[in-house]
Amino acid sequence: MIMETPKVLSDYKIACNSHDVNKIVSFFADDCVLEDVARGIVKHGKKEVTDSFNSMFAEFPDLKYELMTVCEVGNWGCVECVMSGTHGTKPFSFRAASIFQLSDGEIIHESSYWNVMTYLQQVGLMPQLAK
Repeated sequence: MIMETPKVLSDYKIACNSHDVNKIVSFFADDCVLEDVARGIVKHGKKEVTDSFNSMFAEFPDLKYELMTVCEVGNWGCVECVMSGTHGTKPFSFRAASIFQLSDGEIIHESSYWNVMTYLQQVGLMPQLAK
């Protein structure tokens, strides 16, 4: 049975919060693309996606996603969430959004967008700008 797009994406973010990389990657098609637009990084296929999630969870072992919005249009979906965790001892929390293309209930492309400047300011790697 193919799951509806909002259910797939909600379950995917729940899996992300578990940090169970095998479970997370099971949502992706074999020839998937994972794109972090903010950092200019593109991963192709399950092996690269697996490596990416393993690296991210090693760097941010307390990373969490608070799901705010899930929507769909045909085989496309979007998710808005709040990402939070710590970088060293510095906490961070910022909004992020992802656009997904699905086929047969699997993610074939995810493009994620988030504000790098907000993250860098919160963890002390960039000064706050004057308002």
